[in-house]
Amino acid sequence: MKQFNKGVEKMKVLYVTAECWPFAKTGGLGDVMEELATALSNFGVNTTVITFKYDSMDASIMTDTGIGCLVEIDNRSLPTKIYTAQNGKVTYYFLKIADLFGVEYAGDKFNYTVGLSEGTFKAIEALVKAGLMQKPQVLHANDWPTALVPVFLKTKYKNHPLFKETAVVFSIHNPKHIGEIVHRDRFYNLGIEGRHWFGLAMKNSPDYFCPMRGAVFHADKINAVSKTNRDEMFSYEHGGELCEDYRARISDFLGIGNGTDYSKWQPVSKEEKPLKKSLLQAKCGFVVDSNIPLIGMVARIAQQKGVKNVIRAIERILFETAGGIQFVYLGKGNQKDPYYWEAKAELEGLQSRWPQNVRYIGKYS
Repeated sequence: MKQFNKGVEKMKVLYVTAECWPFAKTGGLGDVMEELATALSNFGVNTTVITFKYDSMDASIMTDTGIGCLVEIDNRSLPTKIYTAQNGKVTYYFLKIADLFGVEYAGDKFNYTVGLSEGTFKAIEALVKAGLMQKPQVLHANDWPTALVPVFLKTKYKNHPLFKETAVVFSIHNPKHIGEIVHRDRFYNLGIEGRHWFGLAMKNSPDYFCPMRGAVFHADKINAVSKTNRDEMFSYEHGGELCEDYRARISDFLGIGNGTDYSKWQPVSKEEKPLKKSLLQAKCGFVVDSNIPLIGMVARIAQQKGVKNVIRAIERILFETAGGIQFVYLGKGNQKDPYYWEAKAELEGLQSRWPQNVRYIGKYS
């Protein structure tokens, strides 16, 4: 992307996401959202991010805008407060919808998606009216919690003065998670006409619909985190129930690599590696020895990552080498996911059985 010339009106892009570092993060999406927003703002784009206000966030770094709105969820008009914070050139807005959505990804997934998506449109209306935001030219929705952003934009907000010229991109960071598949009884909670059922209904389950299928159907452009990832999603193995929908949008489906912010994630040179290794060994309480292989893994604890398989492989190597390797795992997962608790217990058990060789760090640093 070329930097915008002075005097040219800045493009206005608004990201919608369930998490964004440094305010909330459960996995790689949090990093990606912060880094993409920062990179775009550095190219001269007017960049804004909207997410939920979670209970775990540091309220001291936010400001209450004093602006509110009503968000319709389950046929209830819920009072919503809007908070803000600045991170570099990027402006963040945080939605606190009644007493809901205080924990990342927790609770009813359908309501979570409705709340973040509908809340985004209502917040934009209120913020533009108050003069705190200019109307966005592009909405960039990310993963299943924001899947209704493209749906709402192309249906009930299609002719809205703020949005009738707005384009929408839907990025799929993890195709294994498509959110809720919902019974048709809840379709009218979306507040859209019945003629839009077709774009959301599951082909093999005619009484059910999926907001993420609607996102794929309605988005102007769809994006995966790499071209390889995009191509994989055209198969059932990787694209699951939505693989045919992905194939139907192949001409509008991009695969743009996330990239890396080298100002934060600086590559270690070959000459630096021995020192970095010894520092990590010391920090973990391991024997500092350049001859001992040190294996590290940083990943969200989820079945898709194969964490349990890694644990078993590491223990097998430990037995076969008589404790001749060291292993450190850094990461956490969704506390509502049984797999997280099972894998966490196995990591803790591995550490207790091999205290001189294994460290489990249940957080991101």
